[in-house]
Amino acid sequence: MNNNLAKVLFCDAEAVLLAAIEFRFRKHGLEIVAAKRRDAAKQMQMQQPRLVVIDAEANPAAALTLLRDIKSQTEALPVIIISPVEDEEALWETLDAGADDFVTKPFKPIELVLRVRRLLK
Repeated sequence: MNNNLAKVLFCDAEAVLLAAIEFRFRKHGLEIVAAKRRDAAKQMQMQQPRLVVIDAEANPAAALTLLRDIKSQTEALPVIIISPVEDEEALWETLDAGADDFVTKPFKPIELVLRVRRLLK
């Protein structure tokens, strides 16, 4: 792994999603580190990511809990939530819990790269 790449921790992301965006992320100086929700705290400590992306598709309630856990420990760490839900209430709840951005599936990989880079500036 290249130590010059900014690490982005992806929690609960599907392998297909990771494969689709990994090339674009590397091209733009970003390294993907994948983790399951249960391993997120350990990976955050070990990997020291600059940003966290949580895929909320499989379990929105667990994603919200993870978001709250991350923000209670490291409020300054940017977090992006990815979800297929276009429900305004879910969006409000996620942003109210501390998410820095919300991306609705489906999305173009470059859109996620741009949002990540914006938050890392």
